[in-house]
Amino acid sequence: MSLQKPCVLGLIPARGGSERLPRKNVRLLGGQPLLQYSIEDAKQSKYIDRCLVSTDDNMIAEIAKECGAEVPFLRPKNISGGGVSDTPVAAHAVEWLEKNEGYQPDIIVFLRPTTPFRKDDLIDRCINMVIKTGCDSVRSIRPVAHWHPYWMLTIAEDGRVEELIPGKTVDIYYQSQLLPPVYKHDGYCDVIRRHNLPKTYDAKTTLEGFYGKDRRAVINDDAYFVNIDTEEEFKAAEMIIEKQKTAI
Repeated sequence: MSLQKPCVLGLIPARGGSERLPRKNVRLLGGQPLLQYSIEDAKQSKYIDRCLVSTDDNMIAEIAKECGAEVPFLRPKNISGGGVSDTPVAAHAVEWLEKNEGYQPDIIVFLRPTTPFRKDDLIDRCINMVIKTGCDSVRSIRPVAHWHPYWMLTIAEDGRVEELIPGKTVDIYYQSQLLPPVYKHDGYCDVIRRHNLPKTYDAKTTLEGFYGKDRRAVINDDAYFVNIDTEEEFKAAEMIIEKQKTAI
């Protein structure tokens, strides 16, 4: 990456074929399309130069443009299926920009439209860590609350229950205060470097290498955790919106 101010691309993936919650990315939440929340978050960042939506759907493309995002292309159908990882989505977007516009981002900020409740400073905290440390990626994480891996079990073929992590059982860690802190990726913000992306990719390309070797994280424990993928999760998001309105 150059010693000058890095080029930072905000990338929002919003395919049209949502299966469990059809058209979720443009469904109205609090009076605006769901993806608009992520577009607005990207535009508030002091680092992000461009905000681009990657979609295979014409209607989503038009709505994204109305919300202030760029949609310079439609994503190919072969990398728009439900089982496609983030790697080909990001690699295609960057490849298109480099070939067609000569725009070469140093950093890509992956913002999923299904996480509309980011705190104002989260994105820039993640980007700043990438810039300051020189690491390959930064992801937002949050503490694991009730489902700690030391308390998790598996069931063997003979029906016996076994601890998920040998030697780490509720027999020893019988109080939550005894458990070491662990975290999970929450999907609110992923920041990667351009060099993490492969030169070749297809619909089966996995996330291997996507986050590089030096991986870091920003703890995001002060925001509502909702990742909208079902009707129940959408209703939960609506309840949060109403709660926020009454709190004003």
